[in-house]
Amino acid sequence: MLCPIVCDIVEKHNETQDIFSFILSPKEVSFPASKPGQFNMLYVHGIGEAAISYSRCSDEGFLVHTIRAVGQVTHHLHHMTIGEQIGVRGPFGKPWPIESAKHKHVVLITGGIGLAPLRPIIDFHLQNKGYFRSLTLIYGARSTDDLIFTRDLVVWQKEFSVYLTVDKPARFWNHHVGIVTSLIPKAVHAPETTQVFMCGPEIMMRHAYFRLAACGLKSDQVNLSLERNMKCGYGQCGHCQWGPYFICKDGPVFRYDEIATFLNKREL
Repeated sequence: MLCPIVCDIVEKHNETQDIFSFILSPKEVSFPASKPGQFNMLYVHGIGEAAISYSRCSDEGFLVHTIRAVGQVTHHLHHMTIGEQIGVRGPFGKPWPIESAKHKHVVLITGGIGLAPLRPIIDFHLQNKGYFRSLTLIYGARSTDDLIFTRDLVVWQKEFSVYLTVDKPARFWNHHVGIVTSLIPKAVHAPETTQVFMCGPEIMMRHAYFRLAACGLKSDQVNLSLERNMKCGYGQCGHCQWGPYFICKDGPVFRYDEIATFLNKREL
């Protein structure tokens, strides 16, 4: 979709001090169906657009996005309230290959706001019990105040294995302290039948892959979502070109073996 559809902000939830979630309702026309891992371009009139992944794929016509205020557009979005309107283009991008994980052990690895693009996979698991053999989440943040979806985390811990870790724990913290990658050996029990999906800082994902490889996983068993400076959403402007790929069109989801050469090059 090249032209934005006007959407009302019908709900807003503050996840942390600088991360918030919007539930958007398209006005007048229906919005195309999305798949987990895809993203939209959110447009603020007179300011610009930002590429934001779906944090929930709704069957009821609502759009759910979780956003971190880090730039001009996202800071403006952060100050918007229920009842205001924004433009939305999409959905864009290649989704998570959920079908490749059927009847397999699925491990989600993420840090910070990287949990948002992975939440639709969790929703899929909860709605389709038995599709995955098992689901395990490894999620880390800088501090307990930086964890998002905290109410969901409480529910998820009752449904599947959840490993939490922070760098700076609060007094009440009774989970792991340290980097996300240190928890990988605890989560991988059957490497030959495991499929991994991860999203977070690239340095975290690189080191996570090295840990996964040490546990016996191959590069085609690991999928990751990348972010670059996406502007048009369909590979025409060149802002998100990365080696031979355009992240908005060829990604943002890739198998590790597809991009290992480029992911391991500094400053690319």
